[in-house]
Amino acid sequence: MRRHFLITRYCIGDHRNWAEGEKEYLKIDDDWINHRHQLFEKYTYPSVMGQSSMDFTWLILCSDYMKRWSMSYLNNKNIRVIYGFNRYFKDDARAIAPVIRDLIRPEDDLIITTRLDSDDAIAVDFMEKTSIISTAGKTLTWEKGYRLYNGEAYLARHTKNHFISFAETSKFNTVYQQSHRQMISNFPHDIVSEPGWLEVIHDRNAKNTAESYGLTDKSPRVEFDRVRKLFSL
Repeated sequence: MRRHFLITRYCIGDHRNWAEGEKEYLKIDDDWINHRHQLFEKYTYPSVMGQSSMDFTWLILCSDYMKRWSMSYLNNKNIRVIYGFNRYFKDDARAIAPVIRDLIRPEDDLIITTRLDSDDAIAVDFMEKTSIISTAGKTLTWEKGYRLYNGEAYLARHTKNHFISFAETSKFNTVYQQSHRQMISNFPHDIVSEPGWLEVIHDRNAKNTAESYGLTDKSPRVEFDRVRKLFSL
């Protein structure tokens, strides 16, 4: 039986444990977290809860510091908020795999893991199609999507995006065993041609900015209201 896990690293690492350079880079403080909450509740949460099929488990990984933000209110049949990620980890797979292993049932013989950042959104049929199409030993990428910036939706095509999935049998290392770019480069992959993701570009993106993507007045775009329903927003 297929078992699908959507994984969101919401806020990992207690800001008190970060090196000064890292803390400055991501601006981890209460104001930053509050800003992230607003994006999460406006885009990420409704897009996930509006999926055409809810036959998956959403893992939201947090540091213990996040308990003060009452993340546990999200816990329900499909969502597990998991604390204890108190130091920023670069060996993601080693930290995440045991969490998934504890949730696997005896009948689960194909484990699918999918990435989703806490400020982005996925199309309403994203999880259902991903579960159906995924093949053991392969990554799956929805290569088309939109980037939302200042109320405008810009058409985008990016095969090595960070919305990828990976399917494995009982011995698994999750989609986080390598970076999203490496996963596409180092493993066989399948491509979904329909637009499947919405990347929200805002002033506190760590790396991805309007400038880095070359979003200009001449970039192809559509009115956001025309694609809003695609993401259950």
